[in-house]
Amino acid sequence: MPPWSTNSDILKKMNNTSILKEAFLRGTKILDELNIPYILCGGTLLGLYREGQLLGHDGDVDVDVLFENVGYPEEFLKKLESKVSPQQGKVTYRPNYFTITYEDIAENEVKFDIFVLFKSKDTRYRHFPSDTDGGIYLTWSNSHYQNQEEIEFEGKKYKIPGDTEGWLVTFFGEDWKVPKPVWNWIQDSKNKKTYEEFISEIHK
Repeated sequence: MPPWSTNSDILKKMNNTSILKEAFLRGTKILDELNIPYILCGGTLLGLYREGQLLGHDGDVDVDVLFENVGYPEEFLKKLESKVSPQQGKVTYRPNYFTITYEDIAENEVKFDIFVLFKSKDTRYRHFPSDTDGGIYLTWSNSHYQNQEEIEFEGKKYKIPGDTEGWLVTFFGEDWKVPKPVWNWIQDSKNKKTYEEFISEIHK
């Protein structure tokens, strides 16, 4: 089973936004200090846009970074590691995403995920490789990233995809306004594609 297919139970059934907020503020501060532009995404974006707060039942914080802004993963990994002490937690890299795992915020570890977005023509995509096939691709229109917007949280403005509702529809579906305490991106994301489907899309 590929490592990215494991569904974490972090913070499962807990409704504690303060824990996520601490991870959010720590992780975004690191990226700010490294001068790495980032865009809120996933459940983090959904919570702030739909409810004005982080989702208490979410298990992690999600941000995207553009490939051209981070360069080689080995170098970016070292930069992240320099910002996280062993007492706080650890930083790991799996193909095309980085994770800061905070172990000192709560009884259960809390993760800050940084996904790398690649570009092909007018498409931005994440790629999660697999040893058995071409892996999984998640795709969005590049227009969301060319025309970014902002959202305010804790007195600070953060970048979010342009046409935010269109981005949310692409990922979560037309019913993104309906809360879903149980949601798994591998099973439920609406823009998931196989390698063959991805190649077909970018060559339209």
